[in-house]
Amino acid sequence: GGSLYDAAFGPGGYGVGFWSELGAIGAVADQVYFVLAAASPILVLLLVVLVLAGFARAAPGGLQRIGLVVAILWALGLVALFVVVELLGGLGGDLLDLLRNLSPGGIIFFLASLIVLIGGLTRLGRA
Repeated sequence: GGSLYDAAFGPGGYGVGFWSELGAIGAVADQVYFVLAAASPILVLLLVVLVLAGFARAAPGGLQRIGLVVAILWALGLVALFVVVELLGGLGGDLLDLLRNLSPGGIIFFLASLIVLIGGLTRLGRA
């Protein structure tokens, strides 16, 4: 019902151990979507490291390629689960009801994932 931050650190929140509340979430797709979204600071850290490494080296090395593949797979997972959980899970009404029920966080993660996909694939393509 609320943001990930409120669920973690609000009154009665579960703290940094987001996995402790997975059983209360419900469907497996919802749980995986939650895990990918909740652990996104790790992805952000990986992307910062990749950016810094990109400044140091024009063509990606072996470790950079592994990091790019991980970031691309993570982004693909978020996009796929956004479609399954947010879009397909909201079917049943008209298009306006579907759009009205999309979570702002889900839309932000979807758009950010598209940016990561474009950047990661471009970087790999230039290798």
